[in-house]
Amino acid sequence: MLIFFLVNITGIFRDYSLNTGGDESVLTAATVKMIADQTLRPNYPTFYHVPLAVYFYLPLFILFFIFLRLSGIFTSLDSIKEFGILNFYNFLPLARLATVLMGLASIYFLYKTAQKLFNNKWISLSAAFFLSSSFMFVQLTHLARVWIPQTMAVVLAFYLIIILYQRREDKFNDYLLVGLSLGLALAVHVIGIIVYSSFIVAHYLKNAPKKLKAIFLVNKYFWLVNLIIILFYFLIYYLNPYGFNNYINREGGLWPNFGFLFDPAATGIGSASNSLFFNIIDWLRNFGYYAKILIEYDPILVLFFIAGAAILFLKARKKFYIIISFILAYYIGATFAGLISNYILPVIPFLALAGGYGLYYFYKKIKAKINQPVAIAVILFIFTLNFMPPLIWDYRLVQPGARLAARDWIYDNIPPGSRIVNFESLLELNENRLSLTDMEKFASNLYTKKRAYLLSRPEAEYPQPNYYVLYYDYFSDLPEVLRSKKYDYLIISWHDKQQLKLRLDQAKLFKSQPVLLKRFPESANENSRYQDLRDMKQPIITVITDKIYSPVIDIYQLR
Repeated sequence: MLIFFLVNITGIFRDYSLNTGGDESVLTAATVKMIADQTLRPNYPTFYHVPLAVYFYLPLFILFFIFLRLSGIFTSLDSIKEFGILNFYNFLPLARLATVLMGLASIYFLYKTAQKLFNNKWISLSAAFFLSSSFMFVQLTHLARVWIPQTMAVVLAFYLIIILYQRREDKFNDYLLVGLSLGLALAVHVIGIIVYSSFIVAHYLKNAPKKLKAIFLVNKYFWLVNLIIILFYFLIYYLNPYGFNNYINREGGLWPNFGFLFDPAATGIGSASNSLFFNIIDWLRNFGYYAKILIEYDPILVLFFIAGAAILFLKARKKFYIIISFILAYYIGATFAGLISNYILPVIPFLALAGGYGLYYFYKKIKAKINQPVAIAVILFIFTLNFMPPLIWDYRLVQPGARLAARDWIYDNIPPGSRIVNFESLLELNENRLSLTDMEKFASNLYTKKRAYLLSRPEAEYPQPNYYVLYYDYFSDLPEVLRSKKYDYLIISWHDKQQLKLRLDQAKLFKSQPVLLKRFPESANENSRYQDLRDMKQPIITVITDKIYSPVIDIYQLR
């Protein structure tokens, strides 16, 4: 846990003051708004998640704001609020720290779960190590997004399910806690409720000598769990109807919409056909998608999971059923819904449970056939090998960021008031009043609270230097009045030469000749590639071979 903490706080201030980690701002913004509004309901249109993840961030942010006020750094609550409006992204490192702490909690709950299941510290430590060194888990712990809170909620629920399973008699408190934890998993991220499958299996195996009617239909404890989940369903709507409508109720009814079962194209997989037959073919074709992702991110874990699952099936079949029930249900559910790669993260702890079991038997075999020192050396080699990608990832993160370097150069070298076409929307620059006015008029959906606040103030109080900035990607169809303006500079970001060519072709719209002034990083050339912080491809290979983690930024003068 200590090693995991040190690895994951490395790079916590990367791209400081910029939002380059995807939707990190969603949970952070909702947290800060709740504190500013003094409310416990995060019902904000910009908060499109179901609500409970935000409460994991809230205590740390409250303590932080109390510290800011009592330390004398800010003289009033209003000054803190103003700072938050103008410098909101400066709070992202705190949100990332909270995410690291949730990652630690996930590892701890997994260790306790393994101890309950196997009563063997060797297996428990191996499972905890596999999770803490999982490249996917480490990568997403560096981002203050919903994935780690979701995983923590699922692992906590599974831990309480195992406690319930191992209790000889049914107890009200066990089922109450399991019901609350399943409701929590649902209310952190809807797909987390799939851990309910492990509850069904554990509840059945616990009561297997009884008839099905006694186990399910007339079992008051079983219905207690279901009642709690239903209450959480309504709690989600009360706390944040925007997130409820986004994830559960896409078409306006009270109950979930399962239209994706007949039109998976709506969720990004398959064809546009409404034929159920063709959609099944699409599902089968995409069924290997997550397997490919898991092998690319964590090949050693996948290998030992397969071995451990096979041994569990032969030696401890009931435990095998409880673990594998979640993996299968989650995998199939995510495949049918056509979800992106990050959604597979919650199965990693379950792979680690079986993987730790497999590694233990691998160790025992080597120890029996050769000797203990050799067995320990082999295991240490496996641990080291599995830990290398996260360490290389950290090394990439602490390299100088191209966006920050480009912004500093712009502020030092481009005259205030210049007109800039910016193709890199994550590289935000100080804007002047005319820029803000056009933003309000032509891109109102991206007219942030910061922009509205600045527009209400005298221009003399604006951050300096400032410019007229046209963020090209803010518009699906650029208005002619903006297109016809005369621009002085062009900013382009790219990750390979094909994208560079595409961006330069798009820039021809402004009928000017671009002359390259500066490139960041300076070592980049047209054959360079960069790693997207949020969505790496074939990461085990490319984290080693690709030298740049942030995009290449080119700054041109337009003539």
